[in-house]
Amino acid sequence: MRRSISVMAALIFSLGLGAGSVAAHADETVPVTVNVLSTEGAPQIKAQFASPIGKKSDAAKLSLVLTGLEPNRVVFFKVTPLNDAIARANTDSNGSLAIKVELPYGLEPGMHELTANTFFSTDDIPAAYTVGQFYVNDFGVLTNQDGTYPKGTRPVKVLLPNSAENFDTAPKFLAPSGSLRISEPQLRISQGLLPSLTAALTLNNGMTSPATFEAKITLTTLFGIQIGRPYYAKFDSLGQGESSTVLLNFGSLPALGFFTVHTQLILPDNFVSQTPVQTTQSSQIFVWPLVPLAAMVVALAAAGIVVLRRQAKVAN
Repeated sequence: MRRSISVMAALIFSLGLGAGSVAAHADETVPVTVNVLSTEGAPQIKAQFASPIGKKSDAAKLSLVLTGLEPNRVVFFKVTPLNDAIARANTDSNGSLAIKVELPYGLEPGMHELTANTFFSTDDIPAAYTVGQFYVNDFGVLTNQDGTYPKGTRPVKVLLPNSAENFDTAPKFLAPSGSLRISEPQLRISQGLLPSLTAALTLNNGMTSPATFEAKITLTTLFGIQIGRPYYAKFDSLGQGESSTVLLNFGSLPALGFFTVHTQLILPDNFVSQTPVQTTQSSQIFVWPLVPLAAMVVALAAAGIVVLRRQAKVAN
């Protein structure tokens, strides 16, 4: 009996530890149309380019493969509308190169171009090429050209007005009432073989003026392993004294475990508050669904009955 309980406990622990181990997919490079920006007679090159859609643009890495350049040439990479180079590389003896170009912090929303600047001929004539385009949305996240996200990237659903009445408990705030503040998550768990978690976070503007800001929300295991991708939400002019609730739907959780809901407020440079704003908040939650628990109890009870019958037979 003790051995059965130990095996069950180890299984539960392994499920909790493995939560959030999401398979990572390699960036798929796609051929792009290369535009020669300057210098007639420059080599005709080919490029393959990939943008990590769904990630924050800050320090994100663009994948790039170039062919057709002159051998052993230095190449500088720039991002419009910035003037300074953000990366450099050298072509090999065949005039090719492969590089991960790390983006700078604070890119403005909109379409950006990645350009390659190099030289050709014995006279070192400069040549510039457009080798890729990428898009940054209002949250600072890389998206498709039409602003859409790929599967697995989740813009948050903002519910207006405050939808706290949909949950059994009212939102609880930890920050001072005179500032911008985040509530503890309100929870609803759907029962099934594996639980689905719905969490609501309410943001309240207790300041003396409307607030414009962004929020990034992630769910992690007790060991800090992120589950899925972050949620992003943007608030335009949340009025004085107003609250807004965002709805987060998490699925495929383990049968049992502690989790952390981490909320980060991203404030604009011109943000002003008379009371200091707590820009991050981490809340611990515990998921204990009934269906797997009931199945565990039945299994342990059945194992106990089998052990008792065997002991009775031995005694007879």
